[in-house]
Amino acid sequence: MKRSSLVLVFVVFFAFANATASETTHNVNIAFNGHCDTMELTVSGSPLIDVAGTHDLSACTDMNPNLSPIEYVVGFRHRFLRSIDPRGSSKVLDVMDPALGYYDNLPYALEYLIKTDETCAWAIYEDTGSGHVLSGAGTCRLFKTGSPPTPRAGSQPSFETHK
Repeated sequence: MKRSSLVLVFVVFFAFANATASETTHNVNIAFNGHCDTMELTVSGSPLIDVAGTHDLSACTDMNPNLSPIEYVVGFRHRFLRSIDPRGSSKVLDVMDPALGYYDNLPYALEYLIKTDETCAWAIYEDTGSGHVLSGAGTCRLFKTGSPPTPRAGSQPSFETHK
């Protein structure tokens, strides 16, 4: 009896430890359909909420020479109340690219909202000083780290969608 109780306690403890352990990092790599730029992001923290990575513009030609081919970006993963999303989590990333805000002569970053599930989609907002305005939107696809898709020749960066 003591042996079976000890085994049962061990099994319950092991199951509980695995259930409460959370992933500390997760890579999300996004290619903007019809555009030449990509983002390679790492979501980290416990819970997974912090976003950092790069906005890769190296495949874009005919671009503002003041921009670096690789821009650093930061952001966070949105959390929803369980009444909105019963799982209590979200696949929506809020990513700020400060260099692109300055590219448009804005004193603030462009804000990308990216839905990273099987129906990958994105939108860009810019702050006009009196509110946020939708600047562009589209669909996207996910890719494995280190193997971004080749963009269509002559395609523009995602932030040039409605300019």
